[in-house]
Amino acid sequence: MRIFVDTSFLIAQHNVKDSNHQKAFQAFADLLKQDARANFIITDYIFDELATFLMTRVSKHFAIKICQNILRDARTTMIQISKDRFYKAWENFSSRQDQSWSFTDCTSFVVIQELDIQTALSFDRHFKQFGIEVLPH
Repeated sequence: MRIFVDTSFLIAQHNVKDSNHQKAFQAFADLLKQDARANFIITDYIFDELATFLMTRVSKHFAIKICQNILRDARTTMIQISKDRFYKAWENFSSRQDQSWSFTDCTSFVVIQELDIQTALSFDRHFKQFGIEVLPH
């Protein structure tokens, strides 16, 4: 099973001060019990947001440690936002002025559609608007 992982979830999972830390920790553990071979999909934009957040809110040392663990994790696949994906995301961002989706959200949406991903780990309310299952509930 492929599961998209959003920045909001990764921050909660790795930052014990986050109000959603326990929910993220439990959701991740439950998923691994359900499917030990789950493939967690992130993008380079998600990785960038996580590294920057952890560096500014915790420490650079902590950011490097967590990000190295993600890069080494065989269950995690990082998708690059190519030029084509970038312009598809820009189209979503610029044409959907009725939505408050960030540009990174739009890049995530492009990857979710392209890979036909049905589930995301996120605390971002926008992911529910993408029409996929969002965990934790």
